[in-house]
Amino acid sequence: MIGKVGQGAELAADWLEEIRLVQSASCLGLSQRCFKAARKQAVRKKTGGRPIALKQIIQWKLADMAVEIQGLKLMLYNTARAMDQESLDERQLLLLRCQASETATRVAGMTLQIFGIDGMVEDNAIAKLIEGARASRYYPENLEFLKTEIAKDVFASV
Repeated sequence: MIGKVGQGAELAADWLEEIRLVQSASCLGLSQRCFKAARKQAVRKKTGGRPIALKQIIQWKLADMAVEIQGLKLMLYNTARAMDQESLDERQLLLLRCQASETATRVAGMTLQIFGIDGMVEDNAIAKLIEGARASRYYPENLEFLKTEIAKDVFASV
């Protein structure tokens, strides 16, 4: 037996908090890897003899990725600090977990746009990152469940 009799729900809640934080950090790492790969591909891939990195649409995609990643990083650090100081409220963790999955999914999608069909080859590391981003929407709990919990909080005072 782990813990004392009657503490099962409390232990499970603590475990879920830690899993949510770890999964959010994983989404950040995945997003950073996608960004680096997309930037490298934008310099390497050419159309008309010129790198696609010179195209404004590609530059904007990379800029959008950088903004999303920095926002997630700050949110993650702030939540981890609150957890360390034992001042974390569950809403903050739910918002982080939701934002982390959304960021990973969007960044992976933009990376796929830059890679094109090359990003869909099964053996390609990018395909595995995209698969990981999709999986983050369902583990440790479904993203729609998280949004439902956040919505309850949003409307709690109405």
